Amino acid sequence: MSNNSPNHQSQESTESDSEDSTKLNINLGTLQKSVSNVFHVQCTSIQEFSEGGFHKVEILKMEDSNEYIRRVAFPVYPQ
Repeated sequence: MSNNSPNHQSQESTESDSEDSTKLNINLGTLQKSVSNVFHVQCTSIQEFSEGGFHKVEILKMEDSNEYIRRVAFPVYPQ
């Protein structure tokens, strides 16, 4: 099958539409406040660790030197 076939073009379009739908708009300030409230310790930073096709992983650093891992499933894979 050549790359110019209709099926191949359709698949590319679907993949790029999926990639666009995985963008998350997260207010990091609000997230830091929420994390601080949950753990009763100030969250000092959120560092992006990794991002794949289905999840985004971040490291939450706290004022008391503890670190927590936050994993978020993208809407295309909500489990």
